[in-house]
Amino acid sequence: MAFHHVSSSNVIEIFERSEASVVRVNVQRDIEVLSTSGVGSGFVYDTQGHIITNSHVVENAQKIVVTLLDGSSYNAQLIGRDPFTDLAVIKIEPNG
Repeated sequence: MAFHHVSSSNVIEIFERSEASVVRVNVQRDIEVLSTSGVGSGFVYDTQGHIITNSHVVENAQKIVVTLLDGSSYNAQLIGRDPFTDLAVIKIEPNG
């Protein structure tokens, strides 16, 4: 099995190419009498507004708000989640 060395310039290039797709995921939860909130991250998967995040971030979410790199925020809906792999898909309605 061959391992390839990843140079720091390659890592920087990957980051620069993907930076704009990283989003902040804010969650509000109402569990019994407690109201809690949480923050996580995710990345834009496609131009239809699908976003990949962690399942634990959106677990029991009553409201999900996604903030993009440019500072714009959108309400998101949970499409599906898999606690076993800790992955979830949420969706925003982008304006282009």
